[in-house]
Amino acid sequence: MVTFKLRMPTNYSAVGATAVGGIGFGLYQIYQWFRGRALRRHGKPVTATIRRVVRRPLARPPQLRLEVAYRTEPGTRHHAVLNVPDTVYFQYAEGEEIALWYHPRRPEQVEPEARLLDADSDSPLYTGVLLVVVFSYFLHEAVQALR
Repeated sequence: MVTFKLRMPTNYSAVGATAVGGIGFGLYQIYQWFRGRALRRHGKPVTATIRRVVRRPLARPPQLRLEVAYRTEPGTRHHAVLNVPDTVYFQYAEGEEIALWYHPRRPEQVEPEARLLDADSDSPLYTGVLLVVVFSYFLHEAVQALR
């Protein structure tokens, strides 16, 4: 009986490039978690006025793009663009007010209060760490296969 060793063709360069991209996205998720943590620790609450609401139904999940204007404690006026989920729980309309938190040293860094206070329920830290670990393994395997 003749046996054949079947070797699947694999493009290790593509696996390595995908792994590097996955690691980069994982690090970005970890950065987002640190950014939210800094806002929770050092941020200041402010009320912003919604200037414009744009629905983005093709985004998954559907999103709303909110253009808002707010004043920081020193009285400086700022504008920001926020992407928020389009759900039945939160309805936004032009002219309404929304609660935000901004970083005193970087007033352009803002997050909606609802997202900031609920940040641990679907923390990007867990996603980021998982992506970095999994794609690091893929990168390791691709490099080992090239040796």
